[in-house]
Amino acid sequence: MERVEEFKVGDWVRMRPTLTTAKHGLGSVTPGSIGVVYCIRPDSSLFLELSYLPDQWHCEPEEVEHVEPFRIGDRVCVKRSVAEPRYAWGGETHHSSGRISEIENDGLLIIKIPNRPIPWQADPSDMEKVEDFKPSTIFVACEYQPSLSNPNFSCNPIFVACELQEDGDMEIVVCFRSKLFRYSATDVEKVPSFEVGQEIHVMPSVTQPRLGWSNETPATVGKIARIDMDSALNVKVARRHSLWKVSPGDAERLLGFEVGVRSKLSLGTRPSCDWNSIGKEGLAVVHSIQDTGYLELACCFRKGRYQTHYTHVEKVPGFRVGQHVRFQSGLVEPRWGWRGAHPDSHGVVAIVNADGQVRVTFLGLQGLWRGDPADLEVEQMFEVGVWVKLKENASSWKSIGKVALALCKGLGMKEMNGIKIVL
Repeated sequence: MERVEEFKVGDWVRMRPTLTTAKHGLGSVTPGSIGVVYCIRPDSSLFLELSYLPDQWHCEPEEVEHVEPFRIGDRVCVKRSVAEPRYAWGGETHHSSGRISEIENDGLLIIKIPNRPIPWQADPSDMEKVEDFKPSTIFVACEYQPSLSNPNFSCNPIFVACELQEDGDMEIVVCFRSKLFRYSATDVEKVPSFEVGQEIHVMPSVTQPRLGWSNETPATVGKIARIDMDSALNVKVARRHSLWKVSPGDAERLLGFEVGVRSKLSLGTRPSCDWNSIGKEGLAVVHSIQDTGYLELACCFRKGRYQTHYTHVEKVPGFRVGQHVRFQSGLVEPRWGWRGAHPDSHGVVAIVNADGQVRVTFLGLQGLWRGDPADLEVEQMFEVGVWVKLKENASSWKSIGKVALALCKGLGMKEMNGIKIVL
């Protein structure tokens, strides 16, 4: 079984962009179109209202997906990927932005744009929300859109502080320039701000920082001690008396590894000698962290500890006691053999050791089964009340067809090795 989304009248939905055929026909509907659920039939099929259709469109729940609705007061602009909006430009451009004043029942947006005498209408599929800053001086991190051509900046992302004008334009300031620049709010986008206390380093792609190296190197790691009003980062570096000033556009945060976090070799990374004995798909647990950015890792099938730089690994979700697990698809043999289990065995995690090793209870097996976490994956569990349907590769379920939808009414429980689990 697999989950299907549950819909109700008034929901905003989008026709799945990858859909090429529909059970009740596509007609003039364009993949990716956004509409509103008008009604739900007894067989769970939907009727949608679309702004460019005179009548409702009949579809199945699996042919659409939920989207975040537009609301009156949202600031919006035309998506950069849209060459010609459905209701024409009417003198506006990609740089034009305005606020939604009305929303029709079929999702049609009525937009008020500054200095435009009459409202502008738009298909919601053509529009996107613009970051809604308050019209007062505020300091936020924004990123210049690299798709735009402007002689003031290079194509690298540039972080700025900004002031929003009443007409939606912004005055932005960067830490390595002495004057303000004015841009449309559609030309910048908000990105996560740096915060005091975060550990950073210069991005590997930067050969010359905008504010200089100041006797530091690409390997230097420091902690943000202060952030200036022009967004410059003042970084505390070990064994350095003064703060190192870094442009936020040149910096990136460390990945925030903590003791106990599971990790694996990053894609495209050349493994060190230590990783050769583990394999690219091997998993390890962070045992300790050094100030230089090196991690001491522990592995369930290797004695001792080994070191690697944090840039060579990536975090992966860890297993938790009580999770339902199964063997990885295509696994030839687990690290320590099958030992009574088989490829389609399903179990529950009972113990997770400090080196990542897991102990699993399997139905029909006595005692706990010792396993390498790289051999297992978390299995999706259903909850009472979720909507489900048969998978494509499943055989027909008695009198219920493959496309029929059903509600999960209950879950069974069984005791294995003294542990009660939900099945």
